[in-house]
Amino acid sequence: MDRTSHADLAEGFAERGFTVAAPTHPDVGGLESGDGALDPLLLRPRHVSLTVDAAIEEANKKTNEPFNTITVIGHSIGGYTALRIAGAEVNTDGLPAHCDANPSDEILCSPTARTRFETVVDADAGSGDPRVDQVVLLAPGYGPLFSPEALGEVAVPVLIVGAEDDVELPGNQAEKLVDDLPADTRFQTVAGGHFIFVRTCTAEEAGVLTDICAETPGVDRSEVHDRLVADVDEFASS
Repeated sequence: MDRTSHADLAEGFAERGFTVAAPTHPDVGGLESGDGALDPLLLRPRHVSLTVDAAIEEANKKTNEPFNTITVIGHSIGGYTALRIAGAEVNTDGLPAHCDANPSDEILCSPTARTRFETVVDADAGSGDPRVDQVVLLAPGYGPLFSPEALGEVAVPVLIVGAEDDVELPGNQAEKLVDDLPADTRFQTVAGGHFIFVRTCTAEEAGVLTDICAETPGVDRSEVHDRLVADVDEFASS
């Protein structure tokens, strides 16, 4: 979609007193460049750290008071990004087992994907940001790129929110992260599919972005988002 993809969640957090920043990542340009150094898997964590820089600078201009807590929230590849920010390093050790169990997972298991991930691992220089106090992962993707040892290095509180009807992430990727993250990691689910965390689409968007905009029968997206905002608020305040 666009930079407003999670606008209603951002507004909900702002209404509860959060200072909210939502970066826009130039993913398409990076992927189409053919330059592995511009891969979103490498650049997105850097973008988030730069966003934290900007948010702190702006806050200092206005109040000269530090943030009480810095929480990074990410959906799908944003969940991967949040884990990187929390200190988890990537590798491909877990991919063979995942791909043996889920051979149709083109995003993680195609030959092109395997080559891409090796390039990312080779180019990675670490992306952890010690200023981040906690992370929230919404239907996090690319989980098999983190080994149990890497996830064990995460030293901040984690809230994972999975989607009950998520067909975009085969192999229960979100739930499997819980086993290797710190013992106090929270896991919960919401009704709907992988894109339930995205704002309601306009009529024009719904005619084009059918997978993202499809509504799950019996699921009210606005109610899911309202509940999610409340749950994240409680998590961030605990």
